[in-house]
Amino acid sequence: MISGLSFTGLFYGIGIFISGYYISRLIFLLFDIYLKPAKKLTDFGAGKGDWAVITGATDGIGKALATELAANKMNLILISRSESKLEETKKELQKDGILIKTIAVDFAQAKDSDWDLIKQTIKPLRTSILINSVGISHEFPKPFEEEDQERCDTIIELNIKALVNMTRIVVPKMKERKNGLIINMGSFVSLVPSPFLAMYSGSKSFVKSFSQAIGSELFPFGILVQHVNTYYVVSKMSKIRKPSFTTPLPDVYARSLLSHIGSGCGTIEPFTSVPFLSHALLSFVIENCFSRKFWLDIYHNMLQDVRKRALAKQARIAAEKEKTN
Repeated sequence: MISGLSFTGLFYGIGIFISGYYISRLIFLLFDIYLKPAKKLTDFGAGKGDWAVITGATDGIGKALATELAANKMNLILISRSESKLEETKKELQKDGILIKTIAVDFAQAKDSDWDLIKQTIKPLRTSILINSVGISHEFPKPFEEEDQERCDTIIELNIKALVNMTRIVVPKMKERKNGLIINMGSFVSLVPSPFLAMYSGSKSFVKSFSQAIGSELFPFGILVQHVNTYYVVSKMSKIRKPSFTTPLPDVYARSLLSHIGSGCGTIEPFTSVPFLSHALLSFVIENCFSRKFWLDIYHNMLQDVRKRALAKQARIAAEKEKTN
């Protein structure tokens, strides 16, 4: 018979093993963020005449990344819907020795002629970086069947189709040169699916899966694909205006992202990075603590509350308009 002492020793050993595993994972996370050498922008042609293509380049993270790349002497192709915003951004970023081209395209309604224009603009240039930043979410959390068809279609066009088509355009030339960086902006909704944001959640899950698949395909050709798993950042999309420990300003986030190229920052997901400390810590907790059903229920309750507040706000606005009419 196995004595009680043996059972105690067994459980004690298991406890030490489990504790050691999680402690080592946490140490690995901190090493990834603070000590692991990252790839430099010069590895992808910064200051050497190479070009970076950025979609969604006039707002939020996209604009912040464009600003950082310009500061590092990278030529830019900025793509966004608004021609006036593109010109304004171009003027802000124009620096000595930096070339900037702009392409006004509404990816939600992109025609063949728009894709031809993008291809012809990129074709003669030594393009080493693609940042797929354009995207859209729901106006506020809604049950799937209540979301209008136009919003659902737009989410697919911007979050999925634009990313796929832009990647298809740049990959052949990157393969020829055996060098390139593709950054696909993701979301925590791919880590834990988000009830009441079903279309957005599904689209970002596609971004993660697609990035990991082509990341494996393209790695032997010297092309790095990095799916960036992002929690909240101050932006129009998040509707958050004030920064906090978990919600940085876009410029702060962009600098962190570009200083961790090639680093997972503690995540176990391949070809994925969680480049901001608080986001990395939250990702660590979600990946290692409790079941995914637990986190799904947390998100369900949280987003249900957000929905209730949004509906209450809409009701107040409607009541105020009725009073004034």
